[in-house]
Amino acid sequence: LTQAVAAFVAGLDSEEAAVFRYSVMDERTHEEVASAVGISARRAKYLRSKLLARALEDPHLRAVLDEVRGP
Repeated sequence: LTQAVAAFVAGLDSEEAAVFRYSVMDERTHEEVASAVGISARRAKYLRSKLLARALEDPHLRAVLDEVRGP
């Protein structure tokens, strides 16, 4: 899972990677992410949603998540 997430994050631009790390991996609030990245809380919320959708569409990450969940 760690390798699949790292590969996914490596394919993101720097702003997206920071938002993904702070909001998804570190579970920070939109306001905390916005402050850390230097964007608005609204943009942080939008990017988090967009990135989660993209992560679920990533075939490698999806396969690992399906494996972790089990039958």
